[in-house]
Amino acid sequence: MSSRRYAAPLHLEPRPSVWLEHALILAHGLAVLSLALIEGHPPWIWPLSALIILGGVHLVRKHARLLHPASLVGLVWDAGGEWILRRRDGQEFKACLLGDSLLTARLVILNFSRSRWRRVSLVIPPDRLDKESFRRLRVRLRIEGGK
Repeated sequence: MSSRRYAAPLHLEPRPSVWLEHALILAHGLAVLSLALIEGHPPWIWPLSALIILGGVHLVRKHARLLHPASLVGLVWDAGGEWILRRRDGQEFKACLLGDSLLTARLVILNFSRSRWRRVSLVIPPDRLDKESFRRLRVRLRIEGGK
């Protein structure tokens, strides 16, 4: 039964993640704090801090709150092992799951290749999917992910 041709398609609709938002805010906040602790306060600290904050805002909008037009809001893993990804702006595309994706009990990071030079990643903490979908994704990745 582990053959791909018998597997039912797995439809996933990621939702905004509070867990991921807090992790991103914490990481970027600590980066700005570490700059503030540099002795002598060189003049490049403020522009670099602004870039870190802007980068954090962009990542929260795109990956945690799913407000950016390029945010992934739908995934289908069909019976043939193909992935179809849907962005917030409605664009759909096929992608290939890469072997460097991460699977743990509390976190899944899916890395996809759209073409030779285009990669897309999706971070999936437990609050991003309902419990049953999160479990089904982890089980199927464990069984078929590397094929």
